[in-house]
This record gives sequence, C-alpha cells and structure tokens, in this order.
Amino acid sequence: MLSIKLEVVVMQSKSNESRQPRGSVGLETVNGKLRIRLPRYLYEGKQRYISLGLEDTLENNVKANEVISDIQYDIRKDQFDFSRKKYKPQHLKLVINQIAQNREPSIIQLWEQYVKDQSIKKQWSESYKANMIGATTSHLNKINDIGNLHISDAETVYKRLESLNLSLDATKRVLVGLSAMVNWAKRNRITKEENLFAVFKNEIKPKPKDDTGDIDPFTAEERDAILNAIREDKFSRYKGKHKQYYPYLYFMFYTGCRTSEALGLKWEQIHLDKGYILFSEASVLAGTRKQIQKKGLKTQSHRRFPLNSQLFLQLMLIPRRSEYVFVKEDCSPIKPNTFRQSVWKRVLDKLEIRYRKPYQTRHTFITLCLDRGVDVKDVAKWVGNSPEVIYKHYAGVKRDLQVPEL
Repeated sequence: MLSIKLEVVVMQSKSNESRQPRGSVGLETVNGKLRIRLPRYLYEGKQRYISLGLEDTLENNVKANEVISDIQYDIRKDQFDFSRKKYKPQHLKLVINQIAQNREPSIIQLWEQYVKDQSIKKQWSESYKANMIGATTSHLNKINDIGNLHISDAETVYKRLESLNLSLDATKRVLVGLSAMVNWAKRNRITKEENLFAVFKNEIKPKPKDDTGDIDPFTAEERDAILNAIREDKFSRYKGKHKQYYPYLYFMFYTGCRTSEALGLKWEQIHLDKGYILFSEASVLAGTRKQIQKKGLKTQSHRRFPLNSQLFLQLMLIPRRSEYVFVKEDCSPIKPNTFRQSVWKRVLDKLEIRYRKPYQTRHTFITLCLDRGVDVKDVAKWVGNSPEVIYKHYAGVKRDLQVPEL
C-alpha cells in the first residue's frame, strides 16, 4: 500500500532561455519503506523514484527530508544529478548510526536542517536570516554539550540558555526559534515530542518599555550647529571626511525618515518636477556588516514625502555619483555605524551637545513639526506612522499635545 506523507512544491530555477514548469518532490511510504518521488518534467514526463531502503521511522524521516532539501537545491541551481547516485542510500550513514543509538537527532542537527529547509523555500528575508537566525545559531552553539541534547531535553536547554546571561528579549527570541523548529519537525514527522519551548517562551515577559524614554529630540539650534559643523569640516581630522556626510544628515533632519529609508533611496524615486519623494525601498543591515536592499518600508509598501524649498535646493546640489542618492565621495555606501563612531560622536562632543543617537533626527523632525502647529495626521503621514502613534509617543515630549474632542 502506498501513502503520500510529505509534498513539497518546488520550481526549477529560471534560465536565460525559458522558464521551467512546476514539479514536486514527494516523500512516500511503500510497504513500510521510504522512497522519494521526483518531478516528472526532469525525465520528460516519466515518473522516477529514489528508493532509500529505510524503514518509515522518525529517525529516518530526518535524513529523507535532508535528501529532499538537497534535491530541491540542486534543481534550483540546475545541477541535479540525473544518475541519482548522489541521493542514494549510501549517503545515509549518519541516520543509520542514529538508528543504532535509537535517538532522535540532536537539537543542533535539527536546527541546521530546519534552517536549511526554510532557506531553500525562501521563507525568510536575507536580513531576518542574517540577524535573527544568525544570532540564534550563535547562542545555541554556546550552550554546553548542545550536540548531545535533544528535544526531550528542552528544560535542560532552557536552563543552560539562561546561564548565558542574555537579555530577556534575546532569550525569548532563541526560544521562539526553537519552538518554530519543533513545530516544523512535528509537521514532517521527525519527532512526536511535546513542544516545551513554546511553553518556556510564553513564560518570559520582557519589561515594558517607557513610551517616551527613547524620544529625546534636538532643539532647532542644536540641529543647526551640528549640520554647520559637519558642512564646514570643523572637527574633521582629514579634509572632506565629515563634509561628505552633510547631504545625508541634512536629509535625515529635514524629512524625519528612517536611516534605512535614506540609505535605500534612489534618484529615480525623487520627483523634483512633481514636488515629492517616493520612499519605497530600504537598505537594511544583514549581520554585522552587510547592507542589503529590500522592497517596501518598515510599516508600509511606500510613502510620499512632499518637497519644500529647503529640501528641493539641497537635493539639487547633490552630485549624482551613483543610483543611490546618499553615498560617500568615493561612491561607496554610507555605513551607519562608521558614521556614528567616527563623525557623529566627535561632532557632538566638540560642540558640547549631550550625546543622543543619530536616530533622534527623526524625533527632532516630528517634534519641530508639532511645535510649528502642523496637524498630527499630516506629520504621521509624512513619517510613516499613524496619528495614534504620534499622540501616544510624543505627548510626553510636547505637553500640550492632546487628543482632540470629536
């Protein structure tokens, strides 16, 4: 009797000549043995299988799914082994050893397979994979004896995770990742263990954040002093080093946009003739160094920002060195951390202005607009927030900001 256990839809990668048809890689059980069903289009419409010769057990499902991931990857890269030798049972020695030990895969083995599977299916953005998944992998590898811990050892994993002295947020993120991994393993019949990580993550209650504690805007006078110092290279050790950042910082102060939105802005999104900027992409940090460009913004797909005369004139003065508006003089990307460490901190220190992060440029713009009597709903629209967010977060900074009676 044949029963279909797992169906994963894949598509062969695009070629320059034509688009390949859809197909599927399936994991089946035939007379208690596992076999992999290959897409028909690979063999001109003929059905082909890979018999694994393994019993239908939880342990063997792990490696079978791993082979499926390898096949999916090879199909996408146009490097599928049509002899099928690469995917034959002789490559399953690890699972055979696990069967002999009668143990499920370790936490770290499952995590690696889970990450590989989700990456092949493109379930995560590059920034999420580099930041969230990368951090979780790093934390897991620091847990003592992680290679010998299994899903059934969830409580031990949790205790040893706590011993790493991570923040509550970081600890919860690891547990969220492990919980998702266990759910994935259960869906793929790799484990029947209870998902205790889901219980542990719900027990963590991070301390509530102060609604206004992070909002500490500069005054208009402080803003102007900072911009003037950077434009004139007043405190730069090398001529032109600070000045090259002036257009970028001016734009941040006068639009209130997010750092990622400014760095991701392209000239094609600036419509001087129509009087507006279209924010629709963002440059985000993936890992500790790599910046990647992604479509859409943090809270919306795109946003229009109207140009006033100040901003119009400033944009007219920027040389078009690259498709991106804000780059350094050598056309290399602006790195926020480098700017903060080598320019921002030094300028504020020399001006004797109390240190605040560059992100306060956004809060400065919003606060100054409200001080000038701009309607809350208009400010919210310009910066990509809701009026409710503006009322909630800026009422403590601007004391006379009240929700109007309706």
